[in-house]
Amino acid sequence: MAFVVHGGAGQRKRDEKALSVLLKAAEIGYEYSTKGYTVEAVVEALYYIEESGLFNAGKGSVSNDAGFVEMDAGIFRGRDRAAGAVANLREGSAIKKALEVLNERRHVLISYGGAVKKEGTGTEDLETIGAVSVALDGDVSAAASTGGLKGKRVGRIGDSAIPGAGFYALKEIGGTALTGIGEQNMRCLTAYRIVQRMKNNDPLKAIKSVFAKVKKEIGELNQGAIAADSRLRMAAFTTEDTMPVCFVRSDVKKCSFDFKNGMLI
Repeated sequence: MAFVVHGGAGQRKRDEKALSVLLKAAEIGYEYSTKGYTVEAVVEALYYIEESGLFNAGKGSVSNDAGFVEMDAGIFRGRDRAAGAVANLREGSAIKKALEVLNERRHVLISYGGAVKKEGTGTEDLETIGAVSVALDGDVSAAASTGGLKGKRVGRIGDSAIPGAGFYALKEIGGTALTGIGEQNMRCLTAYRIVQRMKNNDPLKAIKSVFAKVKKEIGELNQGAIAADSRLRMAAFTTEDTMPVCFVRSDVKKCSFDFKNGMLI
């Protein structure tokens, strides 16, 4: 079993309190992963982070250009390609709402625009939070949750609500969750491509090679990603200054902010 979680790529200060929240979330996720519950692993880990208010998700979400919160989140389960996502949620937990959509199995993406407005409390644009869980049987789930870009246009939907763009997973291959400018990932289906590349590459090589291609294709790249494969290898890489990440596996428990050179565990 393996579990990896990130707190967003950007220019975040090296805040040890934030890192401790991520570690606790990773431990929660890993515990579910050991029981084979990969969806519950990513959901409960991200919910814990949402509730902390220390990241741009849940209670820490930043405001749009009208001064209120619009949150996105999504989940993808590798074994049956089940997906659930929400966009423009203005209160509550985006990741829990995404789980409701996944469990209902009727739709993939629901927009909540027009609901109650809640003012944002986040003071920094700290991007998306995301997680990947791998179970012993090779099942993988990935998820993302975010308050979106600070000052974004009302109604904007980011890649955290789009399977294949901001998150993706396939059983017996692997999963990934991204952070950065969502429009880049929606244009290039970055998450889908990273998972496909993991068929023949370790997670770090997969991330780096896809990022290089994306930059060549669109001329820009402001991204970070975590990934884990069915062999329980985990990786993180970012083009930005910092990206808090925690990894948990039976033989390792590691957290860091520094992934500009990438890390494979």
